[in-house]
Amino acid sequence: MSDKKNPAKRRKNESPASGAAAADANTAPKPDGTRETIESIIIALILAFLFRTFEAEAFEIPTGSMGPTLMGRNKDVECPKCGFPYEAGVSFEVDDFGRPRHFDQYMLQQYLRPGENGVRLRNLVGKPIYAQTTTCPNCRYTCWVDPHQEPSGALPAEHPYSYSGDRIWVSKAPYVVNDPERWDVAVFKYPLGANINYIKRIVGLPNEKVRIHRGNIYTSPRGKSAFAIQSKPAHKVLATLQPVYDTSYSLPELREKGWPQRWQNVAADAAPQWQGHDGGAFAVDATGGQAVLGYRHLPPDAEAWRYLNQGKLPADFVVDPQLITDFCAYNTAADQAAAGEPEPRSLGLHWVGDLSLAGRFDVQSDKGQIALVLIEGGREMQARIDLATGKATLSISGLDDFQPTANTALQGAGVYDLRFANVDDQLHLWVNGDVVEFNAPTTYPELGNHRPTEADLTPAQIRVQGAKVAVEQLRVDRDIYYVATTSRLFTDFQQDPYIFELEPHELAEFHSSPERWDVYNRLARVDFDLAEEQFLALGDNSPNSGDSRFWPGEHFVNRDLIIGKAFYVYWPHAWETAYNIPLHLRGKTIRIPFYPNFGDMRLIR
Repeated sequence: MSDKKNPAKRRKNESPASGAAAADANTAPKPDGTRETIESIIIALILAFLFRTFEAEAFEIPTGSMGPTLMGRNKDVECPKCGFPYEAGVSFEVDDFGRPRHFDQYMLQQYLRPGENGVRLRNLVGKPIYAQTTTCPNCRYTCWVDPHQEPSGALPAEHPYSYSGDRIWVSKAPYVVNDPERWDVAVFKYPLGANINYIKRIVGLPNEKVRIHRGNIYTSPRGKSAFAIQSKPAHKVLATLQPVYDTSYSLPELREKGWPQRWQNVAADAAPQWQGHDGGAFAVDATGGQAVLGYRHLPPDAEAWRYLNQGKLPADFVVDPQLITDFCAYNTAADQAAAGEPEPRSLGLHWVGDLSLAGRFDVQSDKGQIALVLIEGGREMQARIDLATGKATLSISGLDDFQPTANTALQGAGVYDLRFANVDDQLHLWVNGDVVEFNAPTTYPELGNHRPTEADLTPAQIRVQGAKVAVEQLRVDRDIYYVATTSRLFTDFQQDPYIFELEPHELAEFHSSPERWDVYNRLARVDFDLAEEQFLALGDNSPNSGDSRFWPGEHFVNRDLIIGKAFYVYWPHAWETAYNIPLHLRGKTIRIPFYPNFGDMRLIR
């Protein structure tokens, strides 16, 4: 074998350098050790930075302070009356030692005498089950969820167990190079116990004064006196809306038993009239005029349901429309086994004027107009769409200069999904799921419409003029209402405490009586001063969240306690063996104890 074909042998047999060549080799500069050390440190720092940048941690939501946006320990419920699916919370925020506290533990500590019914707070396999009843947000039917307490003894739901909270991924990347932004959902160390992780929405930023008032967030630069409302972007609005009523789960039996429909004709008798159908769909031929379909908030209470379950309402039973409130079904877990009713405070104490109206519209004309209308404090907020051109125009009664316009995909006959929202003094319109971009800002100035009026008893309307239209899947939702309080009463009526003590039927009467609404001119407000590196963090479940409002001494989160941004629910609770899924392997049948709940895996907004 030649040396040419064997490079290793050739190098071994080469003669050593001699003469000048050898001298050059001996005098060649040696590598600088200091430089190598610096390079190694730089590379290590870069790698550490990259690792930290892309690192994500998994967390489990322990409590219901972010419900229903994110679930702590909860119970999945499908209303046995209307079929509406919702979640009810199982846990309070924390105990005196900062640990998550579940309802069964709270019950044993606060309500039950030693030895009395304690076993009833656990199901057959020993998992905690939270309470006896919960109340549907759609039809307000209160159903039994504890199989040991339900009067007939039958299991009332397909999944009678309570489930652990959502498991989420938290990314540290966004906060390595940037600070948290307003409306981010962030995980941080509990300021009063750094071994506890909390998850809340960031609403206040460093060096500003934050005010909670009338359910909204206002801010002012530190040292200034003028406050401005903070408006959520469109995708945050969608993420934080909470259900009021959905016609996809309407109950024809209610109308048959004498309960009025929530969607009604509100135009003059001479105008074209909407025709309703049992499935919650409505249609009108308004080619010769204008037809108006209006929503009236008419939720049956526990007393009404007792009559309805018996067959029919008494002839003298009065049903009046009410204001939409901050009712949250997530908070209606009740221990009142005897009464089977939610506590009055969980029915919603505060009027909410920030609403969203959505539906599927079957347009059967190539011209005419559709207008979606929301009313807040007597002011009409309107999104009007010309069917011939697809042009959308926003307007507000009494604000003549406010007329943003945009071109939309709604043009001519066809089926369209529409949503219109009035949230945080800003209007939003969606067509087929896409937010519409207008030619001018859709925020509007302070209107002074803070007291509800009689017009707010019909707060959502659909107006059709010169066209034939059918609509279904109508849904009314509300925005988060942030309660302005630093006490555990969770009420803005701190100057009028009697409202907090009203019985359910008295609370309904209050929300139906415009002459009593001057109290809304005296709502509480609370301010928080934030210094450098301080953030205010609140839960989406404002009526039941132990957040920045209540921390003693320090109502803020320091920057160095913030871990990362919550970005994905990778494991909502799995479905249990109620589904009893079999696998057949090599002639054997194996029962899967659970399977992933793919439908609830989602990005966190």
